[in-house]
Amino acid sequence: MACSLLKLTELDSAVSDVLFTALQFIYIFEES
Repeated sequence: MACSLLKLTELDSAVSDVLFTALQFIYIFEES
């Protein structure tokens, strides 16, 4: 259980990084 929970947390942080990067690209794209 703890192992799968750790993997879930790693996945969530990876998804958060991707979303944050995507939002930055969108913001820059909208500004230009």
